[in-house]
Amino acid sequence: MSTTRVLSNDEWLNAVAGLFRGALSAEIITYTKTLPGFSQLTDDLTRRNAWADWATRSIESLYQEILHVACDTDGFGANLRYLLGGHFVPGTPNPGNMDDIRKNLLLHAPPPPVARQGIVQASSGRGFGDAGGEFLPLGATFFWAPWGMANDRPRTRRNFLTLQKGKFHYARYLCAVGGPSWADRTIDPLAPGYVENLRDTLDMGYDEYGIRGELTVLGGGTDEEAAIRAVEALVAGREHKIFDIEVCNEYQISDRAKIKPFARRLRAVFPGLITLTSELDLDILDALMDGSGANLIGPHTDRFNGTADGGWRQVRQAWDFRDKRWPGMHHEPPGVRSSVATNEDPLQLAMMRAMGVLCGLSAYTLHTGAGIRGGGIEDIIRFGRAANFDEQPGWDAIVSALNHVADLLPSDLGAWTHFNGSWTGHPLPADLVWSDNPANDHGLIRTYANIRGSQFVALPHGIKEYYVATSLYNAHVKYFNPTTKALMFERDCHAGEQFPVNGPERGGLAAYVVHGQIG
Repeated sequence: MSTTRVLSNDEWLNAVAGLFRGALSAEIITYTKTLPGFSQLTDDLTRRNAWADWATRSIESLYQEILHVACDTDGFGANLRYLLGGHFVPGTPNPGNMDDIRKNLLLHAPPPPVARQGIVQASSGRGFGDAGGEFLPLGATFFWAPWGMANDRPRTRRNFLTLQKGKFHYARYLCAVGGPSWADRTIDPLAPGYVENLRDTLDMGYDEYGIRGELTVLGGGTDEEAAIRAVEALVAGREHKIFDIEVCNEYQISDRAKIKPFARRLRAVFPGLITLTSELDLDILDALMDGSGANLIGPHTDRFNGTADGGWRQVRQAWDFRDKRWPGMHHEPPGVRSSVATNEDPLQLAMMRAMGVLCGLSAYTLHTGAGIRGGGIEDIIRFGRAANFDEQPGWDAIVSALNHVADLLPSDLGAWTHFNGSWTGHPLPADLVWSDNPANDHGLIRTYANIRGSQFVALPHGIKEYYVATSLYNAHVKYFNPTTKALMFERDCHAGEQFPVNGPERGGLAAYVVHGQIG
C-alpha cells in the first residue's frame, strides 16, 4: 500500500504543474469560468492583477495562480476535478478536502521529463552520444514551433507533449521562413519579439519536455543575415539544448556560395553538430562538406515509390550513404502526408529507420504533414494535412514501431562491415529477389547485413510469400518483429543450411530484424 503525506503548498503546486504540463487548452480555461464558485475566484485573481492578462500567460503560470486561490476559496475544491481536465483520479474520501486532493496529486502526477545532458557529439561508430552515453536519436519535423510560440502557445505545448510521450529526442524547427505558401505561418527574423520566441521555443522544448532542438536556420523568403545573427546570439549557454544546427533547408538560400561561410560562423559559436543542407549527389556532398566546419550530413532521401517495390523502395534509400565518413541523419524521409510521396506503414517506417542506422544515418527524423505548417492554409487546401501530430492517421502505431525497432539495433551498427544481399560474405543471402520479375511467386526485395566479429544484423524486407535463406556460417539466428521487437522464431544453423522464411501470406512478416551469432 502506498504511503502518503500532506504536501506543502509549494510541493502541491509543483505536482500540479507536472500534471498540467501541456495537457490543458484554451477551451479548458474557458470552461473553467463556468464552474460553481468561479466568480469569487476571478474576483480574487482580478485583485491580484492576474486574470486580466490570462490570454498572454503560459497555461502553467495561470493555473498555478488559480490553484493558489483555489486553496482558499470556499466550494471551489469540489470542482477541482474539472480543472484537472480528466486527470483527477476518483476515490478521495472527500473531493472538497484539499489535503486529500493533494495526496491524490502526489500519487498520480507524472514525473517531470528527464532531459539528456551534455552536448551532442558524433560517436566513434557513426552514431551519436552525449553525457549519458551513446544513443540512437529519434526526432520529428516541427517546423512551425517558433511560429506557434508567437501565435499559439497552448497548441505548441500540446504538440511538445505529444512528442515527449512518444520518446522523441529532438524536434526540427525552422528559424526563418516566408513566401506565398508560408503566408499564414511566416517566421520573420525582423518581426518584433522574434528573438524571444525563438529562445522560448528552444527553452520550452528542452526544459519542460526534455526535447532538444534542431535549428534549421534558413527556410527561404526572409532576411538571411538577421536569422544567422539571431542563432549566433542564441547559442551561448544553450549548447546542451541543441541537437544540431542546419544552415538551410534544401538549398533555400539566396546564394549557395553563402552556405560554407554561414556554417563557419556557426562553428565559431557552437561546438556541437552542424549540417549544411540536403545533398544527394555523393561527389557534390564531399566537396560541400570539405572546409565548411560541418560535421554531420542530413540527406533527404528519394521518396519516389512508383515501382514494383512500392514503399520498400523508400526503405532502402539510405544504402547509398553507408561509406560516408561523417555521421548522418535520415533527415526528411517520407512519412504521413509528406509531399511527393507518403508512407504511413509502421513496418516500412520502422525498417526505414533500421536501414538508416545500418548505413550510418543513425538519427531518424519522422517527417509528417502536421509538423510542417501545423494547420496552415497551404497544408489544408493542398495536402489535407492534420494540424497536430496526434490527429494524424496511425500516429501511435508509427511512433511505437519507431521506438521498438531502435531497441533491436546496436548504436554503433553503422560502423560495422556492410554487405548487400548479392555480395560474397553476406551471412544469410536469399534465393530470389522477386521484384526483379514481378511474376516470381516468392522472394524478397532486398536484404542487407552488417557484420562485426562474430555478430551480425540483417534486414530482409519486402517478402512475398516466403524466401529461402542460406546460412553462410554455423550460427544461431533470431528473427524479430521490427514493430513490436517480439521474437518470431530462432534456430541453430549449420554452414550451407537452407530454410524458409515466411512472409505475411504465410503467417509471417514482410520484414524482419535478424540477429546472428556466428560459431
